[in-house]
Amino acid sequence: MIGRISNILLVLLFNAVLVKMLAKQTVGDYFLTLSFISFFALIATFGATNIAIKRFSDEFNNKTSSMTMSLHSFLLLNTFTSIIVLIFVAIAYQYNLSDHFGIQFSGMQVILLCLWIWAQGLQVILTELFRALGKFLATTLTANLFVNLVNCGILLAYYMSDTAITFDIVITFIVVNTTIVTLFSLITGYRLCRKHDGDQPSSDVFEQTVKFFFDSTPSFINKLGLYFTVLADIWLVALFFSKEVVADYGIAVKLATLLAIFLTIANGFVPTYIGRLKSEGRRVVERFMRLTATLVMIPTLVLFLVLFFKSDWLITVIFESSYVSAASFVSILIFAQLFNVVVGSCNYALVMEGMNVTLMKISIVSGVAAVGLSYLLVSMGGDSLSIAYAFTLVAILKQVTVYLTVKRYCKINTAMYLSPFEFIANVKEMIAISRRLDANNNDK
Repeated sequence: MIGRISNILLVLLFNAVLVKMLAKQTVGDYFLTLSFISFFALIATFGATNIAIKRFSDEFNNKTSSMTMSLHSFLLLNTFTSIIVLIFVAIAYQYNLSDHFGIQFSGMQVILLCLWIWAQGLQVILTELFRALGKFLATTLTANLFVNLVNCGILLAYYMSDTAITFDIVITFIVVNTTIVTLFSLITGYRLCRKHDGDQPSSDVFEQTVKFFFDSTPSFINKLGLYFTVLADIWLVALFFSKEVVADYGIAVKLATLLAIFLTIANGFVPTYIGRLKSEGRRVVERFMRLTATLVMIPTLVLFLVLFFKSDWLITVIFESSYVSAASFVSILIFAQLFNVVVGSCNYALVMEGMNVTLMKISIVSGVAAVGLSYLLVSMGGDSLSIAYAFTLVAILKQVTVYLTVKRYCKINTAMYLSPFEFIANVKEMIAISRRLDANNNDK
């Protein structure tokens, strides 16, 4: 949780310094490259995140199989999918497919980006391993925190010394830092796994890798649909508009993401408390989730109002006045983030009820709808704002669908309380339940 929040703030700082050192068109190239990395890193992990945390946690608690063999299997899966990505990227480079987005990569840049993709994918698995082992410091560091700290330090050194910096230099030190941290984390992970395993029996690595591949497929498709719903908008902006507009859109996305900070904090402990409160019945779980959404809404709404009315001022202060046109995008994109808080942690509720396939279907339809609607609006003469409107609308409709699905099939209402009196009454009741549960645990 701390790592995620710190990452958001460090990335904001990095971008704030970067835009002062690079031309606006180059900043657009940078944001577009980040979106490519995010997409291909998702393919490299192949949705194995949920499988990894469950597998490592079970092996850590029950000691029924080898964590080292599981790490071998996840590494093999990541390497296999990374090779597939490498083949695709090589073909794209050969036929200059990136030209459609107005960006060209050199051969060396392609090699660096493929290394970045492999390292990013493996970091996700290692983060879940350290989380299962209870190594919270290692979890925080592998979740890009250390990499972002070093990146910010290097960029600030360039900025303070008035040394010119290029796109190649930025990509190079990011990839080198990410790879070094990943390799160090991998060595540490193997040492911890071997220490834990002892004389645990080994299993067939290839057979286990194939099993992980098929087990991860629904999660992968779900995240792929989620990517197109949330992050593919910048691809369409690059496809139809100039790099300056891409730079504005990238800045707007970073600012809009700030609204997710408070929900990120809540989602760090919501699953734990849901598991704890399940024995008290669905109504207690519902009260907890609605109270959480309501509490999260208070600071989120304050930040929302600041971004809605003063985003142009914030952009000028944090970034540069040449990016003030990004304020138009910010005033649209923040509505999707706000609505995420309104409906609460409904995605977690759906996953914890074992309805992953349902979430996968919703994500796929949403992703196709977001891209299709954006393409249609632009084809009909819409400007770059139409893409922001389309993705925001689809993101809201997706959350409405997930919320209604949870309410219908899981019999849980996750939305925030609208009545302050109802909120206060349920706060008192949840405090009483929490004290009773603590007393029962102390008795045991």
